[in-house]
Amino acid sequence: MNLGVAAPARRGRPLHAPVEPSVPRAPAWAVLLVALQAIVTEIDFGLIGIPRFPVAFVTCMLPIPFLLLRAPGLFELLSRRPLRAMCAWLVWGMATTLWSVVPVTTARASLCIACVFATGVWFSSTYGVARLFRVYTMSMMVFLMVGFVRDLVEVLDEDTVHRFRGFGFQATDVGRLSLVTLLLCVIQISERTARDRWTWCALGTATVTLAATGTRTTLIAAVICLFVISWRRLGIIRTLMFGVAMIGAVVIATSVIPDPSDFVSREENAQDINSLNGRRTIWSVAIDITGDRPIAGHGVESGELTFPLASARGELPILINHAHNLFLEITTTQGLVGLALFLGAIGSYLAARRAPGGDLSGVLLLAIILGGVTEAALGRPTALYLVLAAIFAERAMAPARTRSS
Repeated sequence: MNLGVAAPARRGRPLHAPVEPSVPRAPAWAVLLVALQAIVTEIDFGLIGIPRFPVAFVTCMLPIPFLLLRAPGLFELLSRRPLRAMCAWLVWGMATTLWSVVPVTTARASLCIACVFATGVWFSSTYGVARLFRVYTMSMMVFLMVGFVRDLVEVLDEDTVHRFRGFGFQATDVGRLSLVTLLLCVIQISERTARDRWTWCALGTATVTLAATGTRTTLIAAVICLFVISWRRLGIIRTLMFGVAMIGAVVIATSVIPDPSDFVSREENAQDINSLNGRRTIWSVAIDITGDRPIAGHGVESGELTFPLASARGELPILINHAHNLFLEITTTQGLVGLALFLGAIGSYLAARRAPGGDLSGVLLLAIILGGVTEAALGRPTALYLVLAAIFAERAMAPARTRSS
């Protein structure tokens, strides 16, 4: 298994083309596997009448026998910092099955998360981080474009304005995908790893869906991350000019674009749970739920039971199934131990040596964290675990390259 970091890809090459001579060609089946995992983990199967977990579980588990038999170097890589710290957090998530209030759901969800993460680490270390980012970007372009068109058709058919939902998820769920996809496109273009028409098409798709589905918090996160990229690539003077332009754009956008909660159909006199005040209500309930099991939590994806029970008690005006905050979601499901392990993994990443040319990957981690201010970005199986795996694998591979040089 090649542990080198991918170099820039040539323009116009297919998705499975090699990104540098030392990195083997990614076979079509490997590209298809990553693309399937990225899309399947985000589809709301309930909306189309298909049970979610059987399809997602099988898709996520597909590569595991292959990884056990054909990727012996994977375990050595996972033992490196910061992957070691991230694996400790994932293992703790699986351990919560033992005391989960929804043990079957927790077992399925935590295994799916671990398998998606392992696939991301394997693909990144074998075929290059740049190649995984490329495959992920194209997969999300298809997912976001199809979901956006579907929502437009629904709006036109019903002759009314509803919140754009993608494949049935709430707007902020689609917004976090649009945010990461947009940043990946900007990074690939700025690093010249991909500048073909498909990258520009993905950038346009992500921009449109982010503007239509993202909350103001997500839009602010996009501005902050773009500002960091500009600082790294253009220097301080141009960045200040870019910052002034972006601040002006945000001021105009926030004055013209209504808050996404305005697009939510809700009963008359019902509380707007999508506003900041509504989020505070959810966060208060999440803290109360954490108080029942503060150390070990209720189990991964236990929100499908704990929050509906809170709604039944009248503590929440609508039915939800997660804490709408990354850190509160981790605390309610995995307890303070899980939160400490997650923060330890982030600290291990920041302390690890940077990969050559990989100075912008940390922006993606920043985007996931900022997107988690109002959403539980990593609270369930999601395509973001592929990106997270690539980010951590890139740092884990850096020491090997430094010593060999």
